[in-house]
Amino acid sequence: MGKFKTGKFKAIICVALAVLLAVSCLAGCTGEEKKEFDVKKIKLSDEQISDVGSEIDELFDGKIFNGGVSVMLNENEVYKEYFGMADKKGTPISEDSQYIISSATMVFTTVALYQLEENKKLSLDDNLSKYFDGDKYTYLSEVTIEDLLDVSVSLGNYTSEINRDKKERAELVKKIKSKKKNSGEKVSEMVEKHILKMGVVPSDIQNSNYFILGRIIEKASGMGYDEYLQKNIFDVLGLKNTGFVSYDQKAVGYNIESKKWIRQADNELTYSYDYLYSSFGIISTLDDMTKFYKAVLDKKLCKTDIVKKALRNGKGFSYGFETDGKTLYIRAGVNLHRVYLCINPETEEIVNLLTCTVGDSELSTLGKDIYNKVNSKVNGILLENLD
Repeated sequence: MGKFKTGKFKAIICVALAVLLAVSCLAGCTGEEKKEFDVKKIKLSDEQISDVGSEIDELFDGKIFNGGVSVMLNENEVYKEYFGMADKKGTPISEDSQYIISSATMVFTTVALYQLEENKKLSLDDNLSKYFDGDKYTYLSEVTIEDLLDVSVSLGNYTSEINRDKKERAELVKKIKSKKKNSGEKVSEMVEKHILKMGVVPSDIQNSNYFILGRIIEKASGMGYDEYLQKNIFDVLGLKNTGFVSYDQKAVGYNIESKKWIRQADNELTYSYDYLYSSFGIISTLDDMTKFYKAVLDKKLCKTDIVKKALRNGKGFSYGFETDGKTLYIRAGVNLHRVYLCINPETEEIVNLLTCTVGDSELSTLGKDIYNKVNSKVNGILLENLD
């Protein structure tokens, strides 16, 4: 009898322990789910989207803004709207309106270089002397492609330097007006020589870096920079309204201060693709740009996580982005057209503003305010899922 009771007691203890273990595991799993809440699954309700839309609309009250605004949260479009006019005739800004995206071009250049490295056409550890005259410019043997990408080395600001040299500027304008029908060297070749002659400078300016990187893309791929991007980025993503600035393009911008519409071709040098090239030369639309940034986040164009590299590089500019260590930014502009981009990689929140309103110094503030309107809703959802 005693033996039976002992055996029964042991059985009861085993059952109790099993129940406790199951409860413990269940509690642990529940706690773990809360702890590992996937922010990439955050989705605003229809009511929240409506509220955010109204709040963003209010930000534009009383402002002159000719452009488009897009906000994505993970895979979902939270807000998209077009404001104002595309020209003095009153043509409304629309999804087909193209903008010069200025230094936002640099991210395309970065992607192209990583594609070429992954296809073993080049290495980011290559010294520049592999692609340019290392005997004439000895410093090139100490500078790598990666140095130019992360701007740990700066080759300066070629746009400012060339504009200071009246003779060189006049020669560039002459070549641009001739539309390459003349037999001498191309505008891009002239600019390349100018940059290499200037050498390394103590600056965090990056446009000379990215111009030279564009020339490396051509040398490594055997294709023109524009041809390479068309085949390996634009066509791959279906960016049908993305291309390159040309002297003949008739895009215009509105200058708030002078209250005048200005045709971009009125400045031959500033609006030549050969001059803007791999630093500033792309034109695009709101939809195409949003699609491109999403592809960069999702690593659809190259295996390398460019976003993570930019964040790890610390505060400042690298790989085509500015960062504060958590969020990525692009604040760019070439006279008539301006760009503001904000990306939160954690939630894949993308705030994208393209405008041809010149003189609106509030663009960055406007972009940040839009980001904060959406982010306040995101933070509310995150708080609900905390322990």
